[in-house]
Parts: sequence; C-alpha cells; structure tokens
Amino acid sequence: MIRDPDVPSFEIGYWLDDAAVGNGYVAEAVLAVERYAFDDLGAKRIAIHADSTNQKSRAVAERCGYEFEGELRNERLTTSGELSNTVIYAKIRRD
Repeated sequence: MIRDPDVPSFEIGYWLDDAAVGNGYVAEAVLAVERYAFDDLGAKRIAIHADSTNQKSRAVAERCGYEFEGELRNERLTTSGELSNTVIYAKIRRD
C-alpha cells in the first residue's frame, strides 16, 4: 500500500487460511514483496501493522527482520466490536 506518492514508504499486509499456517508462506511472501519494494519501487521504509494480540503475525515481522516501533492503543475495532491495539514493525532501507 502506498500512503503518499511523494514519500517512499510502503505497508505490507497479509492474511492466511488456517490450513496454511505454519508453513512459512507468509514470511516468504513478505521477503519477496520487500525485495520488490526496495529494489524496484525505491522504497525507503516498509511497515507491517498487526493486532497486538496476533502473536503469529508479530512473529512473522520479527522473523523477517522488522523492528518493533510502537503500539497504537485502542486504534481498531475487532470483529466483536471491542477496541484493540495495533503494533507497528518497520524496516528501513540502508543505502
């Protein structure tokens, strides 16, 4: 997702069917999209946002080398209508 065409910053999002969890597909896809964003699109920053309670999503970000930047409290609604926190991980292009 491109938030501002004048700022080379992107966000990666992912969802996976429960039957496919645990096979490394998401991490592989994140690294492929990351390479494309950095190498072909000129990205300087890529972020991953996840629900703070989604340990598997957080593990993907960490496994792929993304750094924890912070937590936005009461930032989103869950499917049950409860407020939930969002964590942000990012990787910066080091020229």
